[in-house]
Amino acid sequence: MRFTEDKIENLSQAISDEQFCGTYLKSERQVFRPLRNEFNLAQTSQRQLIQTPDPTEVDALQESNLQNWSVLSDSLFDVFKTSSRDVELASWMLTAQIIIDPSINTASHFSSWFKFLVEDHWPVLHPILPDGKIKASDDFAKQKEIAEFKLKAFVQLVGESEDSSLLYSPLLMLPLISDLDYSRYLSEERKGNLAEVRQTYQSIAMSNRSQVSTLVNNLASLRTNLAGIEAVVKKHCQEFLLPAPSFQFVLGLLGKLLHVVEYISAIKPESDAQTAPVNEATQVEEATMPNNNDGADTAMTIVNSDSVAVVASAQTVTPVSFTTVANAQVQNRDQAFYQMRELAEFFKKTEPHSPVSYLLEKAIRWGYLSLPELMSELLSDQQDTINRVFNLSGLDEDGQTHLPERQKVQPSATVMTAVTPVPVEPSSPVVQEEPEKEQQKEQEVTSNSDSLW
Repeated sequence: MRFTEDKIENLSQAISDEQFCGTYLKSERQVFRPLRNEFNLAQTSQRQLIQTPDPTEVDALQESNLQNWSVLSDSLFDVFKTSSRDVELASWMLTAQIIIDPSINTASHFSSWFKFLVEDHWPVLHPILPDGKIKASDDFAKQKEIAEFKLKAFVQLVGESEDSSLLYSPLLMLPLISDLDYSRYLSEERKGNLAEVRQTYQSIAMSNRSQVSTLVNNLASLRTNLAGIEAVVKKHCQEFLLPAPSFQFVLGLLGKLLHVVEYISAIKPESDAQTAPVNEATQVEEATMPNNNDGADTAMTIVNSDSVAVVASAQTVTPVSFTTVANAQVQNRDQAFYQMRELAEFFKKTEPHSPVSYLLEKAIRWGYLSLPELMSELLSDQQDTINRVFNLSGLDEDGQTHLPERQKVQPSATVMTAVTPVPVEPSSPVVQEEPEKEQQKEQEVTSNSDSLW
């Protein structure tokens, strides 16, 4: 079942007069267990598709997978309508809609309804910890325990890493342009074949521009709705000083999908296209706004002329905010390479004749190679040279050289004597004692020499 826009209307009413979100379904095991079995079966068929099946079995596995998620979707809709509205069940439904409808249209609609539940019906949205399982005694601690129990239900949806999210696998296999999905795009990127991929699929994207634009807008809508859910979740976490489930992995993955489509087809979400000119015009006005009224006429003239220039350039060249790039806080090397990708895209659009963009792309690819892989590419067909470089630089060393055991050095007696302070009498200077000691030594030497003869 596809969650179309009319389904939102069907589920806008309360399940009952007493409970808008119904009951906690996990407490009713006889009802929940069959639903859980359907979800497990759907997940199993999804994993079979990921594990590189025999090409002759792909079609049958895809059909079986689609059927399993459709069955789960039908059951979940009935539950949402008659029994319970739960965060975990909503996560299953969102996953099902991504698989059932590759245009992400139904996933966008469902995420809108899910956002409505979180924003408007948080106190009654399940899971709600049953009274018999609450351990706290005072009211605040009880509310904190209930909130913590509900917040944990979001972890399955967003994951604790990118690949642990429930949405990771469906989004990885989502067709972006024709048969190109994100999984294959990453594979070609590692091989350094992005230029060929772009050349192949750019014409396909242009001939199916309407379909690609729909996908892009739905992905952007899904990302916006999930960001809205994240905002509510963070607010309740702050209220009880609880750690918030991180939505950054899911939101980041959706951003990567949008970037891939834009890289190949230059198609952006309509929301981005509508806000960009407004932001630019605002920046121009702020830059030319006078500090006093004396130069108002001159300032207005500058604004008008510059605005015409900005509008003319915006129609031909996609603007890139280098200020944003420069001010962005780079948390890791992947973010740094994404900024390099933005620069490469800028030069591809503004200077297609220049090698700068291609050199930046090559630098990105080299940045993800190990040193032996990089040296092998730079010195291709020169195996003797490669072996020599590896030997001199130590790249061919597998282990550590054995070192002898360290010997402990005992401090000498003279050092210990020097460290120990010796009291000195002021009436007997050290300088006056030296001649007497020397005379004693001379006498001893003389007496010894006499005894020898």
